[in-house]
Amino acid sequence: MASRLGSQLIGFAALPVLSRMLSPAAYGVVAVAGVFTGFLGLYSELGVGAALVRRPELRRDIIATAFYINLLMGCVLFAILAALAFPLAAAYRQPDLRIVLFVVGAQMAISVTLVPTALLERSFRFRTLAIVDVAAALTAEGVTIAMAASGFGTVSLVAGPAIAAAVQGPVLWAIVRLVPSGRPSREAFNEIWGFSRPMVWISTLWYWSRNIDNLVLGLVGGAVALGLYARAYMLMLVPVTQVTMVLTRVLLPALSRHAGDRAAMRATYLRALRLSSVITIPSGVGLACLASPLTAVMFGHQWRGAALPTVILASTLPQQVVVVSTGPIYLALGETTMWRRRTTPTYLAMMACLVAGAFFGATGVAVAFAVVSYGFSYYAASQPWGLLAISVREVVRMLSGPLAAAMIMAAVLVGLRFIFTGLAPGVWLASGVTLGALVYLMVLMVLDPEVVDQLRSELRHRPTRTAGAVS
Repeated sequence: MASRLGSQLIGFAALPVLSRMLSPAAYGVVAVAGVFTGFLGLYSELGVGAALVRRPELRRDIIATAFYINLLMGCVLFAILAALAFPLAAAYRQPDLRIVLFVVGAQMAISVTLVPTALLERSFRFRTLAIVDVAAALTAEGVTIAMAASGFGTVSLVAGPAIAAAVQGPVLWAIVRLVPSGRPSREAFNEIWGFSRPMVWISTLWYWSRNIDNLVLGLVGGAVALGLYARAYMLMLVPVTQVTMVLTRVLLPALSRHAGDRAAMRATYLRALRLSSVITIPSGVGLACLASPLTAVMFGHQWRGAALPTVILASTLPQQVVVVSTGPIYLALGETTMWRRRTTPTYLAMMACLVAGAFFGATGVAVAFAVVSYGFSYYAASQPWGLLAISVREVVRMLSGPLAAAMIMAAVLVGLRFIFTGLAPGVWLASGVTLGALVYLMVLMVLDPEVVDQLRSELRHRPTRTAGAVS
């Protein structure tokens, strides 16, 4: 949590500076590039990280095979992006798109962090990962600001992360003190691929369900409309990634430890979901209430068109975290094929609705995203919960306290906004965040004191380090 919060705060600190140095069109170009680079980036891992984390033991040939898969795919993806750079720049009429694709492709080729990251996660060395991640975020944002100030323009947004990745890889390998000296083997590849193959399909559908909006909106609405939607989507993703990155990274090794004990897995999952809801539900509600002053303060008045899409997207935050949390259940149980079959209809429906919404601008895409997100919630979550004998009624009852407290917080914020209509955006944002947090915590302590006590207990708890076996 500290790692994610630190990285997000660094990003937030840089946003007001960069948003005033660079135009919405620059962010739109990077968003277009992100559609393709993000999709190809899925294949740099091929689900190998999860395969390493969930294995009870790791052989030397497994580690070596995973390393070479990561390295080879990075080089292949760089070659693909280099080949696509000129045609895509011509298709979108954006010359800067060429250099952006080259830089991101180079980042993929030099980023070989998959294996050391998986080894640190399976041994629960998240403190070490936190330090490295925050240092990388500082490096990336520092380089980005320096290059933007020097007049590099759009390329600044991708050069910083690329330089940070070049440093992060050697640091992680030095920390794990392991050289992939073993020889890759066909047996090891078949073991990894047998687990990971369904995940490649899942990741592909998931990615396009979350990015086809950028692709179509960029073609239909242009770079400015896409830039506004991308900023709104980014604001929604801040609290989502803040929690889901933590939840999925920690839940997989935690659930894998109890893979033979469904009761223990059930207790672990429910506890994690309940505690995460204490953060995600008020974050989504609060972001929806304060979207207008937040966009004005963070980006400036030229970005005011992002406020309404932010409100709509923020309303989906609690649902997203609940659904994303089901992935580690499938992975820990090795049910990746079942996961693929269950999620395919959801992602296909999401893509169809987003394409239709793109013709109504950024707001239309946001509405389509919200409708499909809530429309398929039960379908997406009921099966993995059934594997652990978890009922929907039980989850709703468990989340009712944070949800009620967040609704009361929203009523207070909306009421005060109608009373104090003349407040400057910065003053209202600071006041709203402070007051909203206080109201939420006080109401939660009355409605659900048990979850508050559990959160305090977890924050005081220091888990012991457990190393994964390597044979």
